[in-house]
Amino acid sequence: MNPVVFLSVFCLFILGTATAVPDEGDVPEFTTCRIAPRPLLELWLRFHEWGLCQGMDSTFEFNESGMKVRSLVEDEKSFQKFQEMLEPLQNSFRIELDVSRPNVEKRSNDEDENDPPPGIWENYELRYNIGDPVAQAKDRPDFEQLRAAAFSDEVLKQRLRLYAEQTLDQRKKMERYASEIRVLVHITLDPAIDPALQAKARSVSLAHARELGKLLMKLDTNLSLAIPKSKSKGRLPATFKKADDASQTLLNSSDQIAIDAHALAQRIYRFVHPEQFTVDLDELREPSLLESIKDLFKMDSELQKEMDRYAKGKK
Repeated sequence: MNPVVFLSVFCLFILGTATAVPDEGDVPEFTTCRIAPRPLLELWLRFHEWGLCQGMDSTFEFNESGMKVRSLVEDEKSFQKFQEMLEPLQNSFRIELDVSRPNVEKRSNDEDENDPPPGIWENYELRYNIGDPVAQAKDRPDFEQLRAAAFSDEVLKQRLRLYAEQTLDQRKKMERYASEIRVLVHITLDPAIDPALQAKARSVSLAHARELGKLLMKLDTNLSLAIPKSKSKGRLPATFKKADDASQTLLNSSDQIAIDAHALAQRIYRFVHPEQFTVDLDELREPSLLESIKDLFKMDSELQKEMDRYAKGKK
């Protein structure tokens, strides 16, 4: 059958808005992978294995004769690579592509493109830690004069803007990896999936979990510069109760990681772009963002260990 490929472009993307973690039944990969033609399921796994999922926010919906893919393309090279992957399959399967691209954020007339978000500009803990002399002179009697003069410091503005962009990019990748781990783990444990594909899904989910851990470490380093150190002794890290069944433990853990990563991503966005341009101290302390990052890192580390134990049990 001749290929039928639909390409529709739409722009419905709001910067900083996170998608809620859906129930299992709302995720097409969960509900349609069992009827997916094997070559398409293999393609889906390669899509994740090659990291294209970080350049394209995509949802795959399979059917017996093909698949529909909805994608927000954020990296054109990833999209080109994906198109190359599809090319050998287009004569055999019905493939529909629903493609969009992010809107370019428009600044108001009184905003310069190098201006950092106001919440980051007003974060004197961050400015102090990156060596801003104005922030380091906050106890001087002429601080207000120095503070007013700082608005013309373009180098400082650029450093803070890059800090905000880097933090938001790490936050986006962190949430996406967590969401994808959840899907991959469920596919790994689905008895209806071919064992070889289960093993591949397990390998890819473990690789994603390792990347998630790296991103959490980067976020911890970045946000440590901007959050005042707490005087309290902290709290015990969150723990996740293990189920008797190893596979159930993995399912529960991957679900919880996706949920917690989604909540953490929302808090990080509000930290960079607070509604009132200042960060609510209660938002930082109960629990602090850094504590939440450490909790998620611990859960991710435990998931990796459980995945290793599960893999050994399958041999």
